[in-house]
Amino acid sequence: MIVVEGYAGDAEQLEAHLPMYEHHKCPVVIFSPEDSKIKKMGPHLCRFGGRQCYIGSDAIERQHLHFKMLINEFPQIDFFLFNDSDSFCISPKIPEYLYEGWDTFWSNEVSDRMWKRTSDYELPRIAFHPPWFVPSWIIKRMLNYTSRAFMDPQTPVIDHWLMQLATYSGLTHKGFAEGSVSLPTADPHYLRVMREKIRLYGPVMLHSVKTAEVRKLLESDYKEFLES
Repeated sequence: MIVVEGYAGDAEQLEAHLPMYEHHKCPVVIFSPEDSKIKKMGPHLCRFGGRQCYIGSDAIERQHLHFKMLINEFPQIDFFLFNDSDSFCISPKIPEYLYEGWDTFWSNEVSDRMWKRTSDYELPRIAFHPPWFVPSWIIKRMLNYTSRAFMDPQTPVIDHWLMQLATYSGLTHKGFAEGSVSLPTADPHYLRVMREKIRLYGPVMLHSVKTAEVRKLLESDYKEFLES
């Protein structure tokens, strides 16, 4: 199942990227907060829970709730591809190695070395940027450890909370095999970097893409990679 998380202010952006969620030919479900609903998005399921918030306890509690809602409503689904409204898998075919890594939480793993940590900080110095490819059993396991994961005062965001859950629950976690591509493409420099990576190496799990115009450039770059 393809899961897309956003809020009402993201609706136009999410709709612009809808072809990237639909081209996998899997069911799509849109999650948004109760106080900022995306009530309709094409023919797809829309579900609501939690409060709109980018960082802090409300954001983490909302993600926790969305996980529980997903597992309870769709127990028949074995694998989930999670996206924010500015991330997607540019390839219609989800890479086979992700299914073979059934014991792994896959994400765009990025460094958090820009943060100065205390000497007793023992967690991995990474964060889990979207997309995330996650077997359902891993979500269930992680939900058993939410009381242990904490809201780090330096990084009170979902990317770090997920890293804690994976670590404390003893799960394997890996970055996508084609390499991490999580860059702010609204910045022309980082857009050039992402385009070059796609043309040279063909990564498919991309974040963060804010407009259809940029997405179309990246689609062209990916086509060039496939034809090279």
